[in-house]
Amino acid sequence: MLRLSLRRTRSSSRRGQGLRRLPIELWIDILRDAQYDDLVPSYKWLKRFALVCRAWRPYAQQLLFAHVALPLGASHCRAFIRSMASTKGAEHAAMLTASIHTLSMALDHQDVYADVLEMCPNLRELRMTLYHASFRPHILSRISRIAPSMKMLHIQAHYYSVLLQILPLFHAVEVLDIDCSIAVQDLFPDLAGRAAPVWRLRDLRYNNLHWQTDGFVKWALSGAANGSLDTVEALQVECRTFFASSVCALGLSRLRSLHVGRVTEDDDFSSLTQLEEIMITLPRQPPPAFHVIPSGVKHIGLNAIDDAERPVVLSELRAYRERTGSSLLTITYQREFQDTEGSFDDIRALYQLCEVHAIQFRLIAPPYGHCTGEGMPLSLNITVPRAMPLSLRRNSLPSVETLLQMPEKKSSAQRLVSKKSVATSGSN
Repeated sequence: MLRLSLRRTRSSSRRGQGLRRLPIELWIDILRDAQYDDLVPSYKWLKRFALVCRAWRPYAQQLLFAHVALPLGASHCRAFIRSMASTKGAEHAAMLTASIHTLSMALDHQDVYADVLEMCPNLRELRMTLYHASFRPHILSRISRIAPSMKMLHIQAHYYSVLLQILPLFHAVEVLDIDCSIAVQDLFPDLAGRAAPVWRLRDLRYNNLHWQTDGFVKWALSGAANGSLDTVEALQVECRTFFASSVCALGLSRLRSLHVGRVTEDDDFSSLTQLEEIMITLPRQPPPAFHVIPSGVKHIGLNAIDDAERPVVLSELRAYRERTGSSLLTITYQREFQDTEGSFDDIRALYQLCEVHAIQFRLIAPPYGHCTGEGMPLSLNITVPRAMPLSLRRNSLPSVETLLQMPEKKSSAQRLVSKKSVATSGSN
């Protein structure tokens, strides 16, 4: 028994030595993959790795603190500050806060939020939900010392007043994501007398479903901010009164990626010579006019298509492909497909079109029922096609091939004819 135990000990020791010889980069990749369960963020495995092995602990903790979310307001922030203060060793606490690159907070006018921001020296992406109407001057002063280091900023605002109060502080951002789709409490302001920040945006996203609020896009790219006209590569606008023709009037010479509601016969894209991608979020009533889209576009995205408009959309897409040759490489189709009892004829038709013309077909479901583009990760690396949220690449979602194997659903008229045929044959 003693020999067997010694043999096992030596074997375990050799295995341990072999594991320790693995490059640390490989361990970091393993730990990074452990952040996700079916590609949905799940930190329980990282927490276990941080506890099970002393050698893994610092790397697992750094990954755990790369993205910090404090969505419960001031109480959550105070708990976070207390947690950092109680960490054993000032150097270790500094290492953890220095690991924070993305911070999400729901905040108001209290000092505690500025306290948290000042704890994060390497913060590059800030995601804020603003419930209040204004900031106190001394809070703005503290935030202004941190804001120049931000490269990516997401703000969900309940008041336009606080939005316009805080934006001038972030003049160094390159990716700006503004969400006013919720019930904003005040009226849309007159922006004519307000100066935009001196920023050079590369990616501008604006979501506001209220009427006559599209003026924010023009304001964000005008005046002191007009240098962004030469730097914006991606524009995503969800606004009922913003049209594709408005994009051409802006003069975005380097625009590569465009997300708009509709593309109509009246839209002129001739000035968008660098355009490679267009996402159409409302491809119905009327269906998109694909023939006005420039020939250099590599990726077209569509939201769900109605059955009545499907033949027109397919015909237009086929004609566009034949006119532009092989430039169109990818079609992304976004619609709900969790209900396997529904019809997938639209998916089947688009998939077959892509098969015939050697086009990549991407089928995605809206993340948790939100609108097109919601949840798209912020990134300084703008690629075409744009990266999808992790939640849209889950293994638990049925694949296109699985959906296409399901029998085609018959229309009500076809079902009626089938019932009559069965009844007739039964009577005979």
